[in-house]
Amino acid sequence: MDLIEIIADDLKLDLAPYLAEWESNTTEAAARHMAWLMHDFTVAVAHGAEWYALLDRWIGGTAPAVILERGFFSASSPEVAQELSDALETHRIWSRH
Repeated sequence: MDLIEIIADDLKLDLAPYLAEWESNTTEAAARHMAWLMHDFTVAVAHGAEWYALLDRWIGGTAPAVILERGFFSASSPEVAQELSDALETHRIWSRH
């Protein structure tokens, strides 16, 4: 979440192009970073920021699930697959609210 906060909060850059780039990245690293964000985002504190609302909508959408599922099916190890599966479950719960 730190890098997202630097981009959006400190540098005042539009977060949307960075999220779109993330969506197009098919690497395991991108999926693992998404898994990390899914867990980190649930405890983030920037609730009043405009960029946070954008990120909240994006995380509740389909893009994170696509990234996580893509990574799950090409995971390099059972541990990575489990990490991505756990994050996908977090996304399912999060997107219901």
